[in-house]
Amino acid sequence: MASRLENVLFCLALGFGCLSLITLGIGIAGGLYPWVFWILLSGIIILCWGKNTRLMKRLCYHGLQRMNTSGIQIQSFNQTPNPEPRIFCHNSRFAIRGSKFATQISHFLPPLFISLPLVLILFPLLILVFVPTMTFDAMVYHLAVPAKYIQAHRIHYIPYICFSNYSLNMEMLFTMGLLLGGDTLAKFIHLSFGLLSGAGIFCLAKRYFGQETAGFSLLAFFSIPLACFIMVQPFNDLGLVFYELMAVYAFVNWTTTGQKPWLVMCALMCGFAMGVKYTGGICAGILLVGVITVGVGSKPTLIPNGLCRKHTNISNVCLMLFIPFLLNLPWFIRSFIYTGNPVYPMLYPLFGGINWNDFNHMRYIHEMTAGYGPQVAWYLKPFACIYQLILDWKSKGVPVCPIFLLLLPGILYQRYYLLIRQRLPVAFKLLAVYCLLFFLIWTYTTSVDRFFLPCMGILSIVVGYIAASLPLRRTVITWVILCCLWNTYHLCQTIRTNSYWKCINRAAGHQLLCERSPIADYYSVITYINTHLPCRSKILFIGEARSYYCQKEVLINSHLDTTIIVEMVRKSMDEYDVLKKLKQQGITHILYNQTGADWLSQKFDYFHWDNRSQQAIYQRFMTRQLIPIYKKKGMVLFRLSEGK
Repeated sequence: MASRLENVLFCLALGFGCLSLITLGIGIAGGLYPWVFWILLSGIIILCWGKNTRLMKRLCYHGLQRMNTSGIQIQSFNQTPNPEPRIFCHNSRFAIRGSKFATQISHFLPPLFISLPLVLILFPLLILVFVPTMTFDAMVYHLAVPAKYIQAHRIHYIPYICFSNYSLNMEMLFTMGLLLGGDTLAKFIHLSFGLLSGAGIFCLAKRYFGQETAGFSLLAFFSIPLACFIMVQPFNDLGLVFYELMAVYAFVNWTTTGQKPWLVMCALMCGFAMGVKYTGGICAGILLVGVITVGVGSKPTLIPNGLCRKHTNISNVCLMLFIPFLLNLPWFIRSFIYTGNPVYPMLYPLFGGINWNDFNHMRYIHEMTAGYGPQVAWYLKPFACIYQLILDWKSKGVPVCPIFLLLLPGILYQRYYLLIRQRLPVAFKLLAVYCLLFFLIWTYTTSVDRFFLPCMGILSIVVGYIAASLPLRRTVITWVILCCLWNTYHLCQTIRTNSYWKCINRAAGHQLLCERSPIADYYSVITYINTHLPCRSKILFIGEARSYYCQKEVLINSHLDTTIIVEMVRKSMDEYDVLKKLKQQGITHILYNQTGADWLSQKFDYFHWDNRSQQAIYQRFMTRQLIPIYKKKGMVLFRLSEGK
């Protein structure tokens, strides 16, 4: 390791990855209880206590040594004989001290100028962590699935939610967070991965390009609006950013030093990245190609132990293939046991899968690959994606990445100055090629804005290095700082407008859910279900995919899965048969969201009927066999009738 920060980052990456797999094992064994994880964390603290104590003693020792050294220098300066008059000696000392002070200030101001925006943006992020979860993806998948596991105290098969069969490394950490501190701790875990990503960017840039480039790179990352606004949501994107960044970090270290442990570390980081999200395979594939390229480009000489370089290259490729596969093997086995498909719901034509069909597969592929950019010819798609990332500020989501505006003119200058007058560092070439390959793969496969976020951490270093080489770098960096301050202002404005600062009190957070539109209607009916329905109630959700706050047993399908009520109607002769099938599954109530059903039908073809007779059976069932017991603004809670 080149620094303590580098050591800490890789240790934390390995620790969080192992903790995810440990949580998976505990969940499979049926041990999802708070006391289990308190014992686990206590054991970790006890094991690390001795090492941390030695580290603190070492730091204190080095600090005292520096103080003693500076004291000796001051004493020797004061005791130095001076034949000149006293007044001249006083003036010279004053001038020397003044010059030293000016030098210290000149070295201190740039770090202060860079760190001040980062400190300012940290305060609104910490406040927003306490805001209750209201995002759709978190209430359907990222927190809803761990909440279901916690209700059952074990990891089990969840039908009709395809996301629950993914590799869930981040969701395992959220499970631990929900058990120990609620969704606030889960959101803080995701925020921690964002801060660790920033630290990794700084450490990688500082090791190869210097402290100035490291500061610029860190500012570039926090100038990305999407990166800042997603930190306070319980998603898995920043976990993927962190692990892919550390994988590239280890690969660059292996390429420049030739030390094999760095290649092992790279393979481990790729495995944990794939465990966070399947799109981590893009990073693993690019780095595998890099390992092969380095091996082919090396000379076929003999290494010290007598083995041929060809054998070494084969072993390197095997490391990059088998280590990520072994780290994700528990997830593959789990998905295969539950669904018959190790990577469910992907590769459905090859492996098949339970509760899935061709219509769901086509809808899933379209949703994951369509993106939000304009539909153009394939050769124009890279330019359309660049436009989408830079200039499309009118989209419904958060603007993505203004730092690309710095990259484009920087490349023109780089072609003239860096390529002709200077020699590019090897690390910069590796990072630039990685970003280019990632961009092309992303463009022609999954051109969704959030899926490009893992590359933005690496791209921030590329932009930081280019910005540090520009003649007008102070102007450029000032502009990036203004972008960071704009993100801070927007976050603070969001807090002030919605009174989110009150959410530090949990009671105020509950009140916000009751009043904030459009989640208020959903939360009101969920509160009614939690307080008024019997404990053994089981509710079927129709037109509603969010289940996070519901404490009763529910049967629910996501917006990309087979609609449960539609599947039951297809297998029924009439509305009485539908009622019978629902009771056989233990359903006692139905929650119907009219607004959600209309939106899901329009965007995802939620009610995908084979013929009109099925639709007629469904309508007769909804009007004749259900008894409304709660209704508020399109949210209706029904009780099943007794039937014939």
